[in-house]
Amino acid sequence: MLCVLFHITNSVLFPIHIFPWFMIFASTIFFEPDWPRRVLGGQPLSLPPPQPAAWQSPSRPTRTGFLLLAIYCVFHLWWPLRHQFYAGNVNWTERGHYFSWRMMLRNKTAGVRYYLTDPADDKTWNPDLRPYLNAEQAGKFTKDPEMILQLAHFLADEYQRANGRPLEVRALALTSLNGRKPQLFLDPTVDLTREPRGFYRRAWITPLTEPLRSEPWSLPLGEWEKHLDLPSLPPRRSEIKP
Repeated sequence: MLCVLFHITNSVLFPIHIFPWFMIFASTIFFEPDWPRRVLGGQPLSLPPPQPAAWQSPSRPTRTGFLLLAIYCVFHLWWPLRHQFYAGNVNWTERGHYFSWRMMLRNKTAGVRYYLTDPADDKTWNPDLRPYLNAEQAGKFTKDPEMILQLAHFLADEYQRANGRPLEVRALALTSLNGRKPQLFLDPTVDLTREPRGFYRRAWITPLTEPLRSEPWSLPLGEWEKHLDLPSLPPRRSEIKP
């Protein structure tokens, strides 16, 4: 009961989705193995008594077996700690965050506005992202540079498919990490369509410079730009370019 209470409390207090309920289910591993039959009113499972197996001499581990075991162990030690080999704060850059046991170590509030430019007619506009993202995607992608880059490539590909012309995509991304004052997350002058996806150094992620505050930043996202010194941005139109 204490275990169930602990995980239900986590579910109420923290947005960690399925994990508390999965852990409640997984705790049944400590029960007797026939508990499903007893709960459902079935007959206990009767198994024949184990038969003594013929004694066999254990084979000696091969050099290949030792090598594979060493590779397996080194990988599972290195992969969760790989962010130690990357430049920058992993809570800010997200490089090495996944599969590294870093749950609940950072809280980000972020907003992204894309600037699309058609070089053929030198016009810039802001796209409406609602046709492409559901509510959960819209709440997550702004905090991860790789997701911002992925959506930038998607917007460019959609425009290329519909109009037959390439598109330049830039982004104004503002992020507050663990209550800090918001700052630029990405370089807004970089054309994201020219940046490859994958395991590359992200030079267009701006370094984290804002210090932790004694009082967390509490202004709503819509008012951030009034209180920040931002670089000059291209003029924009609110409508979607046909």
